[in-house]
Amino acid sequence: MIKEYEVHTYDTDVSRNLSFVALTNFLQDAAASHAIRLQLGYNDLQQQRLAWVLRQMRVETSRRAAWGDTLTIETWPRRPDRLFAHRDFLVHDGKGEEVARATTSWLIIDTEKRKHILMDPAMFEHYNFREREVFDEPLRSLPKVKEAERVYGKTVYFSDLDMNDHVNNVSYIRWIMDAVAREEGEEVWPASFNIQHGHEVFLGQETGVYKTTGGDHTLYQVRIEETGLTAATALVWR
Repeated sequence: MIKEYEVHTYDTDVSRNLSFVALTNFLQDAAASHAIRLQLGYNDLQQQRLAWVLRQMRVETSRRAAWGDTLTIETWPRRPDRLFAHRDFLVHDGKGEEVARATTSWLIIDTEKRKHILMDPAMFEHYNFREREVFDEPLRSLPKVKEAERVYGKTVYFSDLDMNDHVNNVSYIRWIMDAVAREEGEEVWPASFNIQHGHEVFLGQETGVYKTTGGDHTLYQVRIEETGLTAATALVWR
């Protein structure tokens, strides 16, 4: 599927360029739109008390789009395994130049039991899988880190939640990019961003964003303060 997005003022940051958070919102919107076309969208799954949950996303950027630019996002599903569904993306500007590429892995969860289920091949009867991959290597689990420096704390508000009543995937990205900005200045555009989601976080919970710096990258973690459980881990290269 191919879908166009105009970069509006509310998609930009202080530099008047596309923000990284807006880019990831575009990616997830394109994925949702394609899932609806393939009859496995939000409403289709809700009828079975199921929902898509993003497990991991890796985004590599080539350049920044500016306010007023039009982006073209091409997305396609790759064949799932028993646990994960896989989807890739290519993002180009109006001149046909690549802005970013991304790959994602997704779980399907039982919304009542809050547990993931195994993929049923019969679910994907309307899918036309492509074996084309935007990266040479598959997604791999991110490292676990116990010792890290606390950057700041965040209380979960209504604006952080999505239709599944937990913190939205992009909210974690926004929190982490805010942590990057605290350390490196206001204008933030990562060359590479790899985020892996863990435990769900709900309204009113207290979280903390932590970091561990190593070489040319920084590992960020969003932790649930009461339990110490990791809600999200991200490797960020500048």
